[in-house]
Amino acid sequence: MDDLPMEKRMEALPQITQRKLLSIFDNIPDVKDLLIDPAIMKPLQRFTGIKALRAHGIEKIYRLEEGQVPVTNMKRVFLLCSEYPKVRQVLQQIQAELQQQEGKPLSPHLILVPGSMSHFAVEKLVEEEALCGLVTIHTLNFELMKLDQGLWSLEMPSAFRNLNVQGDITLLKPIAKALWSLQLVLGRPKLLWAQGGMATKVVQLMERFPWPKDTNKSKEGTLGSLSIVCRDIDWPSVFLTPVTYTALVDQVIGSNCGNVKFQSEAGASSAPDGIYLNSNTDQVYCHIKNLHFSSVFPYLSIKTKELQMDAAKITKASSPSEMKAFVKERLTQSAELKKSLAQHIATCEYVVEQVSNLISMDRDFKKLFNHKDNQFSKRQFRRI
Repeated sequence: MDDLPMEKRMEALPQITQRKLLSIFDNIPDVKDLLIDPAIMKPLQRFTGIKALRAHGIEKIYRLEEGQVPVTNMKRVFLLCSEYPKVRQVLQQIQAELQQQEGKPLSPHLILVPGSMSHFAVEKLVEEEALCGLVTIHTLNFELMKLDQGLWSLEMPSAFRNLNVQGDITLLKPIAKALWSLQLVLGRPKLLWAQGGMATKVVQLMERFPWPKDTNKSKEGTLGSLSIVCRDIDWPSVFLTPVTYTALVDQVIGSNCGNVKFQSEAGASSAPDGIYLNSNTDQVYCHIKNLHFSSVFPYLSIKTKELQMDAAKITKASSPSEMKAFVKERLTQSAELKKSLAQHIATCEYVVEQVSNLISMDRDFKKLFNHKDNQFSKRQFRRI
């Protein structure tokens, strides 16, 4: 494994996450139903599939949303983020199910992906709901997930709010654990650099975890250095608007494990309602992902014209052999290119519309503010 490139070696991380999840299922005897928090659906698809879940005792899979799911199995496993509203909702649902089942033994299990609630806070909430001894709590820490070529993430959308706004450092431990696992796979870096208060705490937590004796310094070409930078050293950048295609799409629309969804009414009626950003499978995105947003639409326009020229060639084909060659060599590529162009054009239109709305709202706010300021100045002048 030491001879493999770094990206290939890092592919062991999703397998580690899968093994941790499946081992939890193995420790819960008999078949069971799985209820999944919608926020975890996309990350879950990054490291496991339905076939693996079935092989480890999962009979039925439900989407965990408001409203009770019919109880078809006394053993139910809830996979959710440890956020207070979600945990409380699930516990109240379990309480209601216990009353409905009229004394039949339920065996609910909670698998908590780290969020704003600590394990102690969850146990306290279980006690408040009078479910002590009835609910079994498990913890699942995600390892780094590959979103794109050279881009790995823990997909913790609440991290900024919890750590920097609310001052809740609960998430520092799972972050440190993930970086510790990264070093177990790649080897310890030759240079470890941390800047910022929370970054330093992450390093301190990493050093507390047990290091196997064979975890040596990384070899050349793997993990030469590891830099951990805290957001609090550069607050102004939070307020800056990104200009690259990927960054602006993420800020305006938002993404979940590379999946971007937007309302279909923003574009044409036939426009797709979302797009999957992956430069390995989407050659158009591979070219535009780091472009300045103003350069994206001209590029898409050029590719669209090229596609139209290819379509014109097939209509002018003079022999069956030419048509056969086109179908064999270019038809599939043209269909994929057409789909990709339509998705990215719709995404550009949606982003432009949303940014225009924000600019309009900002202008209206400034006009209102100036109007109120002028009124206040006039009243002060009259008093004088």
